Formats: sequence, C-alpha cells, structure tokens
Amino acid sequence: MAVNNFLKMLIYIFSFFSIGFIIGKNLGKKESSLEFEKIYLIKLKEELWNKGYCPVCNSKLQDLIESDKMLEKNQEV
Repeated sequence: MAVNNFLKMLIYIFSFFSIGFIIGKNLGKKESSLEFEKIYLIKLKEELWNKGYCPVCNSKLQDLIESDKMLEKNQEV
C-alpha cells in the first residue's frame, strides 16, 4: 500500500515536471522566433535604406527630398 502511494506520488511529480518542461520549451521557441522576426525586419529596413528607399513609407528618398523642396517653395510663395 505504501509502495503504491509512493509510485503514485512519483508519477504525479514527474508529470508536473514534464508539463513544465514542455511548456517552457515551447515558450522558448516562440521567443526565439520573435527575436528572429525583429532581426529580419531590421535587416530588411537596412537593405531598403541602402537601396535608397525610406524604411517607413517605402518611397524613394530622392522623391521625398524633392517633395520637401517643393513644399518649401510653396510655403515661401
């Protein structure tokens, strides 16, 4: 009887540890995938910037500079 209760207790403890391990492992995967997405977005924005695109609005930087100059001219008049 005492051995039977001891085995039940071991199974109970083992199940809690295994459930915690599985949940923790899955959370680690989610965090690493989120970190990968952040790094990927930063690299993508750097590539866009190097190609001459604005990473916020995805338009050409030269077009933005020209439109700013046009706005300044219109405000002066």
